[in-house]
Amino acid sequence: MRRRVLPDQMEMRPPFRLDGLVVDFADRVATVDGKQVALSATEYKLLYELSTNAGRVLTHDQILQNVWGAEYAGEHELVRSFIRNLRRKLGDDARNPRFVLTEPQVGYRMPRPGA
Repeated sequence: MRRRVLPDQMEMRPPFRLDGLVVDFADRVATVDGKQVALSATEYKLLYELSTNAGRVLTHDQILQNVWGAEYAGEHELVRSFIRNLRRKLGDDARNPRFVLTEPQVGYRMPRPGA
């Protein structure tokens, strides 16, 4: 059921904009400083979860549930690996991130635009 509703919700959301990053939900496209970022379907789902929850910390388990499903519970290294790849593709530096912030021992978050 959620998968049927989610695409319609994505199309109605305005694009997410943060410091040069734009996530266009209608077209399922991400750009950084005007250049399109090539993302896998899973990387896009991860970016979608982080951007639509900007300002809130998502735990490793919440990310696993929302992006991969219940069968991946406890696979925190999978999240870390995809976050590393996503940061690399976005040109984000883990030591001084602009887009994906680490909450040690908890999970990740994106800053709320304008905050």
